[in-house]
Amino acid sequence: MIDLYRWALEDLIAVRAEQPNRFVDFQYKDLLSDPLGQYLRGLKAMGLTITAEDEQAGKDWIEESRRDAHSRHTYTPEDFGVTRAQISEAFKFYTDLYLPAG
Repeated sequence: MIDLYRWALEDLIAVRAEQPNRFVDFQYKDLLSDPLGQYLRGLKAMGLTITAEDEQAGKDWIEESRRDAHSRHTYTPEDFGVTRAQISEAFKFYTDLYLPAG
């Protein structure tokens, strides 16, 4: 699966290079700290006019998708025969491009 996902990300990076204006970037930490703001930012970046219904739909989805609303996943990479180090190394090309240091 690592090879499959690595290939998919490499392909996505190539597509993105050809059509950079078709992508909107979100940092995970920003999605956690301001999910509604990021949702609205995404709509704006797509050139959409935001309505009260859009904002309410975002609020409703956020409420329904709270972290405490679902059972917690409790697995590790080792449960699947790999290590965090292997995953980090396999996807370093991606994290070096798109994730801020620190």
